[in-house]
Amino acid sequence: MLFTAIGFQKPVIASDDMNPEVFEQFHIGELFKSGDLNALRSTLEDFINHYDERASVYADELAKAGREYAPEAFARRIEKIIQEKA
Repeated sequence: MLFTAIGFQKPVIASDDMNPEVFEQFHIGELFKSGDLNALRSTLEDFINHYDERASVYADELAKAGREYAPEAFARRIEKIIQEKA
């Protein structure tokens, strides 16, 4: 789900245990404590209430994440690994 959202350039609301390394590197949405429905409610409310002021940040960060996780970038990393082994 997360990488689909990145591919379609859509901000996400996700639990804090979903690919935390991605959220550490890119502000592509908002996180809530996994299993905490009150935290989810609060995060949804915050996301909706502040979306307009954060939309450009989400867009910029999604573009960066999209470049990092694009199939072409993945292929380049594999090529590099293969070349280092040779």
